[in-house]
Amino acid sequence: MKISVIITVYNREKTIARCMESVLNQDFGDYELIVVDDGSTDGTPHIVRGYEGAFLSRLHIIRQANGGVAAARNTGLGAAQGDYVTYLDSDDYMLDGALSRMAAALGDGEYDQIVYDAETVGADGERRTFAPFHDGVRLEEGDITPGELLLTNPCPWNRLIRRGLFRAVFGAKDPFPRGMWYEDLAAIPMLAVATERAGYIAQAMVCYDQSGDSIMRHRGYDPHFDDIFPVCDRLRKALSFRFPVETEYLVWEHLLVTGGKRYLACRKRALMKRCAAYMAEYYPAWRDNPLVKREPEKKRYLASMICSGRYLALKLLGK
Repeated sequence: MKISVIITVYNREKTIARCMESVLNQDFGDYELIVVDDGSTDGTPHIVRGYEGAFLSRLHIIRQANGGVAAARNTGLGAAQGDYVTYLDSDDYMLDGALSRMAAALGDGEYDQIVYDAETVGADGERRTFAPFHDGVRLEEGDITPGELLLTNPCPWNRLIRRGLFRAVFGAKDPFPRGMWYEDLAAIPMLAVATERAGYIAQAMVCYDQSGDSIMRHRGYDPHFDDIFPVCDRLRKALSFRFPVETEYLVWEHLLVTGGKRYLACRKRALMKRCAAYMAEYYPAWRDNPLVKREPEKKRYLASMICSGRYLALKLLGK
């Protein structure tokens, strides 16, 4: 059973070697590594090419004009030949033995997806577990339902996905919408509609680098923040019929709470009101959602303050 590991990279000359070596040094034999260089202008291309000779049989390097993360993810998926695929961000790295443990969890390939923990390293050097679930959700290791799968953080690097699942859901279209932020949220949850069997492994497979230079950690406003609205529309239209409770929760989590906090931080009251108006139109009874009720009280209070326009209370509550 072959696994395709896809690394997308743009100007990561300081971390790309560590990332690639973490895959190339795995003790599992049946895999390929696809590196999509999305038009890097630093030393990244030279570093990537340096591995080509020694790992020619399993390393596939693609260099393309800069088109953004979504375009790079789509390119890597289009080149993949494995039965299963997973992604790895170029500032993260795979832990020792991860591919062997993934393959063992797949068994004879009866799973469409498996999700797993990650590991983070804080500024203090302490290693912590990064589970794939939102604050109010905790699942036991083993089989999980497609609905429970929707309650996992929509990261392409915390899961192994049957490659054919993408075609079953998206056909010949690109799964990750080009030119948009929240591209993972727009694609990963959609796979649940074609997932018959999923599982969770309570083991860390990758180290997730939570550095401060992610494009999603801007201090000021960026117009791409507003991409959350069409992305939530996409999920609502595709998932609501089969997963109404889970879809309402996803929109609450990503648009009202996370999106609202981003707009609060950059003082965009009109866009906070737009978040509230969206919930009022499509999910007016979100407070009764059983998944929302499991969330921390402070988080639910923040959501209520956004919906009621009580911005002074929000400032006092903090970020």
